Amino acid sequence: MSRNTSGIREYDDKDISRLKFIHRAQKMNFSLSEISDLLKMRENPQKVRDEVRQLTADKLLEVDEHLQSLTTLRSELQLLLNLCQGSKEGCPIIEGLDEVE
Repeated sequence: MSRNTSGIREYDDKDISRLKFIHRAQKMNFSLSEISDLLKMRENPQKVRDEVRQLTADKLLEVDEHLQSLTTLRSELQLLLNLCQGSKEGCPIIEGLDEVE
């Protein structure tokens, strides 16, 4: 990456490819540390296939756990909303949030 005489950065194809890689990895919810590892692995993917697979499997497990948590949260919110709509007294939403686990 260099700058032209006006100080504007100029990117070559390699820089653009790297930036696109980082952007896609961020969209897949990889952390900056994981992206750094992936960038290193990108240099010689055949040697690190097992490591890349494991990192991706770990990320998939993390996403599945997050999805399960969001599904539970959605169900709880839907229940509170349904209780509120059918309630003539009080506020089940506030009462539900006040409950201690």
